[in-house]
Amino acid sequence: MKVSPKQVMVLDHDTKTAGLCRAIFEDSERYQFRVERNTLRDAILNQDLDYADLLITETKVNGQSSFRYIANLLRANPALRVLIVSSVNDFDVIRQAFR
Repeated sequence: MKVSPKQVMVLDHDTKTAGLCRAIFEDSERYQFRVERNTLRDAILNQDLDYADLLITETKVNGQSSFRYIANLLRANPALRVLIVSSVNDFDVIRQAFR
């Protein structure tokens, strides 16, 4: 029985992140790169259209915190898995990410 691949969404202002994720998941049978959003505004406006099983995002997208957006997604889809990447080495940001 073939299992449908998990859908991956990338939310990051740096388009290189999405390119890297595309390359990583290109040959994967378990994951499929589905959508890329480069602004938090674009992600919020398309939230109802963008289903994902895995969200890869930065802690700040275009200077705006992505934590509230992530919380909204998790309320709508508790099974969503989130991978937060950041170059920020700040304990308060890390603690907020785990909430």
